[in-house]
Amino acid sequence: MQTRRIGRTALAVTEYSFGTAGLGGLYRECTREAAMATLDAAWEAGIRYFDTAPFYGLGLAERRVGDFLRDKPRNSFVLSTKVGRLLHPVPEDKVPDYTYVKPLNFDITYDYGYDAIMRSVEMSYARLGLNRIDILYVHDIGGYTHGAAKNNVYLEQLLDSGLKALEELKSSGVISAYGLGVNEVPVCLDVMRQAEIDCILLAGRYTSSTAPRSPICCRSARRREPRWSWAVSSTPAFSQPVRSREHISITCRRRRRCAPRSRRWSASPRSAARRSPRRPCSFRWPGRKSPPSCSEPRNRPASNETWSCCASKSRPTITPPSSLTRLLRPNSGRRR
Repeated sequence: MQTRRIGRTALAVTEYSFGTAGLGGLYRECTREAAMATLDAAWEAGIRYFDTAPFYGLGLAERRVGDFLRDKPRNSFVLSTKVGRLLHPVPEDKVPDYTYVKPLNFDITYDYGYDAIMRSVEMSYARLGLNRIDILYVHDIGGYTHGAAKNNVYLEQLLDSGLKALEELKSSGVISAYGLGVNEVPVCLDVMRQAEIDCILLAGRYTSSTAPRSPICCRSARRREPRWSWAVSSTPAFSQPVRSREHISITCRRRRRCAPRSRRWSASPRSAARRSPRRPCSFRWPGRKSPPSCSEPRNRPASNETWSCCASKSRPTITPPSSLTRLLRPNSGRRR
């Protein structure tokens, strides 16, 4: 399986990774036998990047991942875990419901400060039973998880002392990279203005239409020296059609290519193309001698401009999304 380098580090991860929330019993029980069998299948398929967190099963996922990887050659895989939540033991009848079925008997405390991060790393080492963690992610900081008021407090903790702890761990060789493991883009940009993080694990939000357009990202891309890497989790991307003219036009200009070529004008063109049949059209794109294959969008906002579709013998006339009217121009209706 091909690998990709993490930012400016020497660390490389496989293009497909294994997230372990399910091994902690997310939404339904996962037995130890099923967890080991699933990990073994991932290994046999060539996956060598495994991501876990103390929150997954309240420590259960870390224990299972560590048990599986303990007998593997250490340089043959990459392991990441997360900080930001400290676990403390509670009676069995006091375990909160965090949507994990049969987790370990712990509860969590949020803390993104220096001491909490150092302590969290030590506890993760103990649960994993391994002698090295490659990547540390700051877990679920942002208004999506905490709300605006609490997040201001936690973000201040991270910027004041938490980043110092992560930098010390990296410079001392305890970890090879650090970044954010979050559910939203704004907090990524907030932290990137203050620190040169190596990577971001963004749960289903990094797509062709919702990619950050911060000057921080653009300057890094122009230098061809990315200081961060994006790792996309397996959470499904947005399913609603993209209607934003700004998102599509800016994305197309930045990537110098056409809009997503999927049946839905969705945020994940490749995955959507695999899920639904492609219906090639023959519209022309400015500056291209031949039009790219595309698909008929499901939503057809009112517009005065149309183009011809060659998907059927009747050659229906289709109204393009309003977000693309500036990018498209009517063609002669000729087949490809």
